[in-house]
Formats: sequence, C-alpha cells, structure tokens
Amino acid sequence: MPVLTIDPEKIYELVDQLDSNNKLEIFRRLKPQILSKRWLTLFARIDKRKAIFPITEEEIDNEVECAREEIASHRG
Repeated sequence: MPVLTIDPEKIYELVDQLDSNNKLEIFRRLKPQILSKRWLTLFARIDKRKAIFPITEEEIDNEVECAREEIASHRG
C-alpha cells in the first residue's frame, strides 16, 4: 500500500477549508484516539506514583470525603 507523506501545516490548511460539519466529523473521529492516549498516560503516572507512595483504600476514601466537603462549602 502506498504511503502519502504530507506536512502537518498542509493538513491544517486543508482542514481550515472545510465547513463546520466536516471539521466536527474529523474532531469526532480523532477525539477517542486522543482521549485514550491521555487516559493511558494518566493511569501510568498514577501507577508509578502509587508504587512510590502507597495509599490505602481508607486514605483514598478520606481524601474523597474531604474534597466533597470542600466543594460543598463553596456552593452554599
């Protein structure tokens, strides 16, 4: 299968020429790929940090409860 090599700037120029619906379709197609990579990167960082600084379920529950209370205090 032939491979087409295009400078990213040329791709941006082409996308800029599209109407809003086509731009939105490109966004919809790219979004899962981007978010998937970002989630995987985030989980890897969390796992690495957890290995260095272990935390128990109880400590997590306490932190979550503190965060909820802090958020609630700003709402009311």
